[in-house]
Amino acid sequence: MKTRLMLAVMAIALVPILARAQFTITRYAPVGQPSAGCGDLNYEKTAIGPLDYRVTPPDEIEFIEVRHFPPHVERLVRGEKGTIAGDIAYTLRAFPNHPRALRSAAELTRRNGGVTPKDLGFSVACWFDRAIAYRPDDAQVRIVFAFELLKSKQNDAAREQVNKAEQLANGNPQIHYNVGLLYFDLKEYDKSMSNARIAYEQGFNLPGLKDKLTKAGKWKE
Repeated sequence: MKTRLMLAVMAIALVPILARAQFTITRYAPVGQPSAGCGDLNYEKTAIGPLDYRVTPPDEIEFIEVRHFPPHVERLVRGEKGTIAGDIAYTLRAFPNHPRALRSAAELTRRNGGVTPKDLGFSVACWFDRAIAYRPDDAQVRIVFAFELLKSKQNDAAREQVNKAEQLANGNPQIHYNVGLLYFDLKEYDKSMSNARIAYEQGFNLPGLKDKLTKAGKWKE
């Protein structure tokens, strides 16, 4: 699939290890629990977590990402503290709704022929199940999940996640832009168009969605 998910990527400075005494890490209780076989969010193997990626202070995010999710882990080049799968799993135990780590877990599994890699702990389906159980209102997780479902031709399941992401968008232009891309790939052009308008009316400046709609003869001024 040619469509690329536009995710804001946090720049990670590879600085000396932060002292734990510099801040107090706050755990955020899960809203629900995952499906059977997908673990328990109240008890994790990490010393840190579960944390809500959206609201955790940057220094606390950096504390985990420098050790377990630096760029070479995200790009699936090599592990940092162990295997790539192990580092991704640690990151997702700490931040169940970490969108880029979820995407990396999915890509790693795809490269492994669809088989859950050793050290990943849970299947990709479980990691997304855990993320949604932890924070059902996180539209970004729904978007990443929908893109991954589309890649595996699970259009009905993808549509369900897109619909939910749209309900959770609350006028966020980046969310509406990605929802528009997903609806375009699902050939629901009216919905793609309406989300594109919201995104562009709020100043979102990536032309890709408009270009797609224009080439398909669906864009209307």
